[in-house]
Amino acid sequence: MLFYEFLRFVANMSRRLLVLMGLAVVSLALYHASGYGFSALFFWTDRYMAVDVPNFDLHGSVAYYGLMAVRRLAGFGVMAFLFVSGYFIAFAAGKKQTVSWQIIRARVNGLIWPYLFWSLAIFAFQFVAFGRVDAPLVYGRRLLLGEVIGSYYYIPLLIQLYVLSPFLVPLARDRWKLLLTISAAIQLTVQLLRYFALFGWDFPGLEQLIDWTPIWFFPIRIFWFTLGMVFGFHYREFRDFLQRTRWMWLGAAVTAYILTLVEYEWLLTVVDRPWIGAFSTVSTSLYALTFIVAFIAFDKVKYPYAKQLSDLGAKAFGIYLLHDMAMNTVGTALYFWAPWVLGNQLLYQGILIAVGLFTPLALMTLVQKTPARRSYKYLFG
Repeated sequence: MLFYEFLRFVANMSRRLLVLMGLAVVSLALYHASGYGFSALFFWTDRYMAVDVPNFDLHGSVAYYGLMAVRRLAGFGVMAFLFVSGYFIAFAAGKKQTVSWQIIRARVNGLIWPYLFWSLAIFAFQFVAFGRVDAPLVYGRRLLLGEVIGSYYYIPLLIQLYVLSPFLVPLARDRWKLLLTISAAIQLTVQLLRYFALFGWDFPGLEQLIDWTPIWFFPIRIFWFTLGMVFGFHYREFRDFLQRTRWMWLGAAVTAYILTLVEYEWLLTVVDRPWIGAFSTVSTSLYALTFIVAFIAFDKVKYPYAKQLSDLGAKAFGIYLLHDMAMNTVGTALYFWAPWVLGNQLLYQGILIAVGLFTPLALMTLVQKTPARRSYKYLFG
């Protein structure tokens, strides 16, 4: 009986994590679409208004606060991806002392081939559309560091974490408190370096330390991966506590979300700037943490559109690879040929979000229904 209960538990947890992945996919589309929205608001304003750019007249407008609310709400996406990736490493390790290198190799191969294919496709598109030609070493650097397009940093980041997994698994199993403490301290230190630079609190070596911890390097996101591994090994130990405190976690998530809005505006005031871009705040990390834990804690909730979200979650990597490229292409076309759309944020956001989600899904469906389906795993993972 205990064995069947365990199987039901695993199946239920896997379904819920697919829903979480689906939510993360949607959040990613919202996050990047809002980023293009802010560019249209401040840096492309001359395409639809007679002004010089950058122009921050629309700071504080309804469009500004709408975009900010969406962007902060969607701030958990990459963290959720890393959490789920860490969880499944724990699941793959099972009762073994650590995860095998064979599993790690399979995971890495599942990332590398689609990444290489679409990176080369992007290079080709940039050459044909814009005449961009880089030196061979620059192409190599862009591939190695995930600099092909903005969101691709995630692939080398995840590969590093997978390679570290055999060394992290024993700690996640037997010394999880120590692992979470160390990984949180590492990640927080990297984050605080950015605060020091933003506030102008310079000290010898600050710029070097920031250069040594770029967005594609594992210290900047290691906590989320280790948290997923710890949940993978110990969730049944945490379950009763999480269920008792689930409303507290939900309240904390709502509070943290409000703090993300307040902190960003506070930072703008403190540093006396109209814009600081995609600055990663501590409150965003708190929001992502409380959101993920609250989602896991409400384990008996039947989420609306759970099947659709699970389907998105199962195709998360393919959507991740293509959504930014699709948005970038359509956004560029609108910039040149229909600039008036940039001034209508509801329309602009709707177009970008639809393109970011449905273009990858349509292409994946097309490949599945043609003889090209044999190459599906090499294209989308």
